[in-house]
Formats: sequence, structure tokens, C-alpha cells
Amino acid sequence: MRVTSLALLASALLVSACSDAGRIGEPVTGRLSWLAYLGGEDIRDSCKPGSPARYRFVYNAVLDVQIRSYDLVRTETGATLQVRVPHPGFALVDVRTASANMFAPVRDARSTLDAASYRAIARQLEDDGFGAPTLTGRNFSSWDYYWIVSACAEGRFHINGWHNGSPGFAALRFPALLYAQDRTEIPVNPVSPNVYADHLTRMRNGAADLNFDVQLAPGGLRHQLRPF
Repeated sequence: MRVTSLALLASALLVSACSDAGRIGEPVTGRLSWLAYLGGEDIRDSCKPGSPARYRFVYNAVLDVQIRSYDLVRTETGATLQVRVPHPGFALVDVRTASANMFAPVRDARSTLDAASYRAIARQLEDDGFGAPTLTGRNFSSWDYYWIVSACAEGRFHINGWHNGSPGFAALRFPALLYAQDRTEIPVNPVSPNVYADHLTRMRNGAADLNFDVQLAPGGLRHQLRPF
């Protein structure tokens, strides 16, 4: 799917920035604000003492190539995990006019984890540095590779991320634990050794007409719209 006008992108992101985060239940429907989902706004707004631990992992592997999301929610016996791999480019569609099938996931897989598997993911995430102060002042580019993780644990919201080239990105170990529980049967798009060259090639071929950056803030995303 391609987005072919700057006006369409601006419109889509305006809807994203202004939509009601409380309506987010399915991250690949026309109701969704993609940026609100990416920034964990629904997790943040419902986070309070006594809430079950909840984590959202989003892997951006070039926006118009592959997005993967993992919603992990603690239960009394372990956790539930929902994995979604939506159609490439869905986040850039104007949700007010798009047909519902544009947002249908390529795969939507749900599974139940035991307590040991849940704890392994949560602990590895902390070992990978999630609990450090939120990485701010850095651009997360839609045409690049990154992980953004938002969570509510022990009644506190936190968000952090790692982008391709940032300290620790290549050494992350939590992704392997998520992939081990991934039942979508869609191969992960690995980081290309020629990221920027690939981006320029897609631009020349008209396969990546518009791109944008976001930045992290302690309470979620700083919606930095920079189409180019």
C-alpha cells in the first residue's frame, strides 16, 4: 500500500494526534490512532496501583515493509500475548476515509504464557535497559528500524526505545524471547546493512513516498511530524 500525497499523511497524523486514546482496543482498525498506540497512551491512561502489569512492544522494521506489535498482559497464572503484523503502510492511511480491510492484520495471533515465560520476558526487558531514563532527543525514523516499548508495572507507566545505531540496539535480547512465542508464521524483517541506501532506493522507486520521525518523552511520544 502506498501513500501518495503530503496532505494525506498530514491528515492521517492529525487524526492520530487528536483521537481518543481510550477507544484503542484493536491496533489495526479504523478507530486506531497509530501514534497513540505506538506511544502507549491507552496503557498510560489506565495505569494505576493494582493494575495488572502490561507491556507493549512495537518493532518498526521500515514502516512500509513491516510492523510487528506484541501486547503482553499479566494474568493470575502467567500472561496473555497478542501478536499483530498489519499490512505495510496501514499507519499512514487517513482513517476517516479508508475501508476497513486496509487495516486488517496480515496475522493476529494470541497465546497464553506460563508464569516462567512471562517473567523471563519482563526480566530480560529490564536487563536490556528498559528501566533507564526514557531516551529523549533522538529521532525514531519510520524508514529505519527500532523498538519502542511502553509498560504499566506496579502502577507506574514507563516508555523507552532503541533505534538502529543507538547504544544497545544490536545487543537486545528480549526480541528473541518474543519471537519464540510468535505464532504469526511471518518471518521477521531483519535489519538491513544498507538502511539509508535502501531508503533512497525505495524513494526513487516510489515505494516509500512519505516518511516521518517521532521522539520519545517520559509520558509517551513527542509527536514530531517531519515528512520528507
